[in-house]
Amino acid sequence: MRTIGRQGFTLLEVLVSSLLLTTGIGALLGTAALTVRMVHRGRQSMRTLEAATAQLEALRAQAATGSAACRALLDGVDSSVDGTARRWTITSAGGLQEVSIEVSVPVPGGRATDTLAASLWCP
Repeated sequence: MRTIGRQGFTLLEVLVSSLLLTTGIGALLGTAALTVRMVHRGRQSMRTLEAATAQLEALRAQAATGSAACRALLDGVDSSVDGTARRWTITSAGGLQEVSIEVSVPVPGGRATDTLAASLWCP
């Protein structure tokens, strides 16, 4: 009696492997899309933080010119050419000036806003 060797894959094996491959590729694409969104949000946060830090450093430089100048810091609003808007408020508490800087940058579909809070010591 002669036995015939079976070679190849059954239809069920092909279907199961196709299903697993499709599931894996779908998960990979979902992860890639999430990563792109997270990187984009990180860039937005970085832009707002850089603008807020620049404004805080300008206020610190003004405060460093003297005690009277430090106590005379005022609230303000500033806009730049690239659409970045900054608004800061100053609250006096003795020798301490509480600074709150709100920065808004244009992003696709609207604006991203972030706030930085800091304190300046006026001797």
